[in-house]
Amino acid sequence: MRLITVSVLMLSLSLSQCVVFEALGSVSSSVDSASDLLESVSDSLKSISSSLESSSGDDEKASGIYHREVRSLTVLAVKEKMDSPTFLREVGRIARSHGIVDWAGTPVTVQAIGEGLKEAGVSSGDYAAIRQSLVSGGKSRTVAALDSGYSGM
Repeated sequence: MRLITVSVLMLSLSLSQCVVFEALGSVSSSVDSASDLLESVSDSLKSISSSLESSSGDDEKASGIYHREVRSLTVLAVKEKMDSPTFLREVGRIARSHGIVDWAGTPVTVQAIGEGLKEAGVSSGDYAAIRQSLVSGGKSRTVAALDSGYSGM
């Protein structure tokens, strides 16, 4: 009887070890699969990052052209005393031609306008009045971009 009990106990331990080893093998496979998945995701992100880096040069070039066009329009608007609706319509036209939908919310637009104001010879007193009207309207982000353009020239 003792031999049967020992045999059953050994068989039970043996089966338990098989189940444990099988479970460990399954966990190991899952870890390998998760590791492979993470590696795949990492490779994808590297690919996307490379794509963004390679296209960023084109984006920067396009952004630079847009920036110069808005700055030049601003200089022209000041010198020709262009009315505000015409100026805004022209900025919108330039933005659309560059695929920019929300030009008013794009800091590069406002910065270019600031540069154009400076280049056109707008005095610091007149600039301060423009700036103050924006500050009063709660447009601190716009003011920061405008200041960056005006003082950066």
